[in-house]
Amino acid sequence: MKGRLDNLERKDFYLIDQNPDLSFNEELSFSPNDKCLTLEEVDLYLKYIVKKTRDSFKMTDDNLLRNPLVWQCINASGFIIRSFWRNFNGLEFYQLRTNNVFTSTVGHCFVVAYFNTIEGDKAYVIDPTYRQFCLLSYCNPSRLYHYNPVIMPGYFVQDVEMIKKLLKDGYFDINEYNAKIYGDSFVLATRTAVSKEIVSKSEITGRQYVKALIYGDPVK
Repeated sequence: MKGRLDNLERKDFYLIDQNPDLSFNEELSFSPNDKCLTLEEVDLYLKYIVKKTRDSFKMTDDNLLRNPLVWQCINASGFIIRSFWRNFNGLEFYQLRTNNVFTSTVGHCFVVAYFNTIEGDKAYVIDPTYRQFCLLSYCNPSRLYHYNPVIMPGYFVQDVEMIKKLLKDGYFDINEYNAKIYGDSFVLATRTAVSKEIVSKSEITGRQYVKALIYGDPVK
């Protein structure tokens, strides 16, 4: 299998460790409890959640590159649930695991958040630690395996720009396109490890991934 790794496409985010923007310091002037939020307010609230979560690891611009957050997904998602779920009655937060909803052997957890907006209910994945799957220190032929024997999910990302935004922002809105990019990265990594051949595409649709993320229906 190792001889076939040269066929994997190199993504440009392997060349740098993404440094998320830690400059968000805005104090929220609204409460999500008793109102329908605008999409702009949702974005502000999500940035606030991610900022507070990253701050909980005492990260700064200087030390973030040395703190790839490997194995920190449980701590991050647990912090989000504890800090925001019970404090804001109008919101719903759920912790999900990739190996429960994506039929993946890559162990990773994240939070799905639901917001009542003026455009209807909206759901988002909050995942401030996905960056651990895109590190150059792991994503190269001499050091492939993070969750042995599964190749890093970052190898299988089909849209670099979507994942770059996730690495920076720490969240994304759940739609069929985003859900497939995110879900496929875990599924294809697992299938490659099982088949001992590079698997670069899946038949799983974005709609199936959306159902997995929103309703918890596992993707087979």
